[in-house]
Amino acid sequence: QFVVYRNYNAPEDLLLQCSPWESKPENLRNFMDKIRSEYGLGNGAIEVGLAHVNREIEKGEVSQVILIGDAPVNTREDVQSKRKSKEAYWEKTLLFSKPTYYEDELNRLKKHDVPVHAFFIGTFAKQGMQEVQMEMILWKHTETNSRSHLLDTFIFWIISFVHLCEHKM
Repeated sequence: QFVVYRNYNAPEDLLLQCSPWESKPENLRNFMDKIRSEYGLGNGAIEVGLAHVNREIEKGEVSQVILIGDAPVNTREDVQSKRKSKEAYWEKTLLFSKPTYYEDELNRLKKHDVPVHAFFIGTFAKQGMQEVQMEMILWKHTETNSRSHLLDTFIFWIISFVHLCEHKM
């Protein structure tokens, strides 16, 4: 499954877009061909993507997450300030009625023993993605049992490559 998340200046239907679970690469490519780079607003709404993973875990098995980011993660303050001007709008949405934060969503993933492999594109995203990766590394080192994770179920995270596209233009 490919999932694209943007930021709170996007409308509900573009804040989070998800492909179906898919085994055919061409269908994933068709999904990505329709994705446009838009609605960048500084740090990225990783919390929206991670919340989606947690909902998917409730439906079935997710073995790991590959997160590819082009922006640092939204802080709690970012989430509050970015939602503030449209809070009445967000409160009426099905998936985004209550604010969530990447730390909380990451902790939920840990409880389900789902690792997150975080990668960044460009130096703008480096710190945020390294924070996510360090959090996952520290968590794994505190576990007493060693675990292996099969590469059988993926959620690939591709966010809008706003900053990457801007640098190429």
